[in-house]
Parts: sequence; structure tokens; C-alpha cells
Amino acid sequence: MSVTELSRPELRTQPEASRRAALDAERPARWTAEPGVIAGVITGSLALVAAVAGVWSLLA
Repeated sequence: MSVTELSRPELRTQPEASRRAALDAERPARWTAEPGVIAGVITGSLALVAAVAGVWSLLA
């Protein structure tokens, strides 16, 4: 048992599925994107599309 489970007696009496749901609700998300990361991904994608279009136009 984890420390959270031991410190919260109501989690010990709940069925397994609802106990896990209660613990999952307390955990922070594993990965949250910062606005800069999202902007970087969008910018990188647009740059890749532009590079592919440039190569395509050179070959055509």
C-alpha cells in the first residue's frame, strides 16, 4: 500500500476500481504541454511542410 492509501482510510474500504479512480484523480497529469511547446510543434510542422514543398517544386 502507498502512503496515500494508508493515510486515507476511506480508500481501504472502497472496491478496487473506485479506489484506483480516487487515487488517479489526485495525481497530476503525467505530461502537460506548455504553450511554448505547442507553438514550437506547430512552427516545426509548418517549417517541415514548407521544406517539403520547396523540394517538391525543385524536382518538378
